[in-house]
Amino acid sequence: MSTPGKKEQIYAAARALFSTRGYAATTVRDIAKEVGIRGASVYAHVDGKERILWDLVIEAADAFRDAVRPIMASPLAPDEKLRLAMAEHVTVIARNIETSTIYFHEWQHLSPARKRAVRDRRDTYEQLFRAVIAEGMKKRVFAKRDPRHVSIVLLSSLNGVSTWFRPSGPLSPESLGALYADLLLKGILR
Repeated sequence: MSTPGKKEQIYAAARALFSTRGYAATTVRDIAKEVGIRGASVYAHVDGKERILWDLVIEAADAFRDAVRPIMASPLAPDEKLRLAMAEHVTVIARNIETSTIYFHEWQHLSPARKRAVRDRRDTYEQLFRAVIAEGMKKRVFAKRDPRHVSIVLLSSLNGVSTWFRPSGPLSPESLGALYADLLLKGILR
């Protein structure tokens, strides 16, 4: 049976390696070496490399959903909902750079069934943004455009943070989220 500490160490090592080297270039032996155990010993603590990837991807998906869903369900005006949701999305990325990088780039290495599950989660998450954008357009707060395309442009812009943000930089995750939200929101307001 796995000890919680060792399993957490395995996940931490995999998180660091998958986010820097990539999933395909990381072996179970690499993960084990980082933890200070033999390669075969990893399987005493986890079900395999893909399971680790799956858990990390779901961890990120849940973090985004949990940060944004309450905002989108609130009675706030559409522009304020969108501003707060974009800021929270960036904050989640900035606080979890490694896991976010894995979520955005490494999920394609999952099995077909798990990839479908990730796509479904992403679609559901994006729909939160589309709905508030459509609501804002209906209320004439946002310029009339295709809500699907607007959500794709916004989320793609926000997701780019994972490629350059460093926690040691001059902006806090919250400051960066507010900056992105302010800049992008101006592009869709009427």
